[in-house]
Amino acid sequence: MALVKSAMLVDGENLVFRYQAMVSEGKVPKKSVIHQKDVLVWDRQIQNLWNTDFYRVSYYTSCVGDTDALETLRKKISDINFNVGNGHRSYYGKIDLTPHVYKKAKASTKSRLVDINICIDAMRYACSTGTEVVTILSGDGDFGELVRELQRQGRKVCVGAFSSGLAQELIYLPDSFVSLDELFFEDSPVA
Repeated sequence: MALVKSAMLVDGENLVFRYQAMVSEGKVPKKSVIHQKDVLVWDRQIQNLWNTDFYRVSYYTSCVGDTDALETLRKKISDINFNVGNGHRSYYGKIDLTPHVYKKAKASTKSRLVDINICIDAMRYACSTGTEVVTILSGDGDFGELVRELQRQGRKVCVGAFSSGLAQELIYLPDSFVSLDELFFEDSPVA
């Protein structure tokens, strides 16, 4: 079987703010979730959602703070390992998340640099690296046009997102959509 070259781009800002909104609405996070308020949310089980060889998993986020705070967050993100699951042996083996951390002025705002750099890197993967599959973790409707352009470039596009704040076109527009709700949250008790 031929190796499918795949990259994952994670909109950490979108994920962490949607995750926090769902927690504030009463959802119960699983114990396996890695969370740092306003800057990071992850679960290692993400690696089991797609049975493909990711050669790069890039995590984009922003935070308030000095150079040391940004470096500490970069280190924390890069310490998270990604290993393909589902009994599939990865050609690339275990990789660390690649941190893309940008400075922002206020904790309650998003940085435009996150979305801009996700778009730049996605097009770079599509046009110059031979990447066949681009997976985007975000429910941000601003990425709808990016999904279309990646597909026009002949790339398969997968999207994973929380139901909270999800742009509906990201469910049907990509080649594959996966809800992250069950991965991050306990099942709600039946009433």
